[in-house]
Amino acid sequence: MSSREVIAVDIDDVLAANAVGFVEFSNKKWGTNLVPNDYHDHWAELWGVENHEAVVRADTLVTDRVFRQYNHLEDALPVLKKLTRKYDLIVVTARRVVAKKDTEDWINEYFEGIFKEIHFAGIWDEVNDHSIQKGKGEILRDIGVHYLIDDQVKHCKTAAEHGIQTLLFGNYTWNKVDNLPVNINKVADWKQVEEFFSGQKSKL
Repeated sequence: MSSREVIAVDIDDVLAANAVGFVEFSNKKWGTNLVPNDYHDHWAELWGVENHEAVVRADTLVTDRVFRQYNHLEDALPVLKKLTRKYDLIVVTARRVVAKKDTEDWINEYFEGIFKEIHFAGIWDEVNDHSIQKGKGEILRDIGVHYLIDDQVKHCKTAAEHGIQTLLFGNYTWNKVDNLPVNINKVADWKQVEEFFSGQKSKL
């Protein structure tokens, strides 16, 4: 990593249309009647099933290569290209390591040459009941990240606790909160991400 400041970018619902792809697959595979606004990352609760069944379904998402089929957020790429002029960009995802190959292939297809590294936080690899609350803060601190762009409140909060400027991305049902800490900035879309970094000391 160079001496430039580092921006960590999440994948799901920041780069990839995760909620849309997830519920479409779920409705087809298991006969659920979900819409994207129903999505949150406690899958047993989302599906209304026991934890062991949620684990089986989570494995199915990997074996059926669902992550590889997600659409990307098209407005992300031009902003990310501008950011690479002044920052080093990396991916930090909470996806399970078993999805590593499909995740890397997806990133290389839609965002080739943008990210210097891809890190798998291992959050969901540590448990088998899909109920863990751990955030990314310590991982980001250890990597030396200066900024995080993520749609999950818990990850933004743990990053902020380690002094990392965070952008809580998207107007999603799962990240509507009040009274965010001072170093968490709410951004609705990639246009607002660009506006935020245009105001930082390293101009785009």
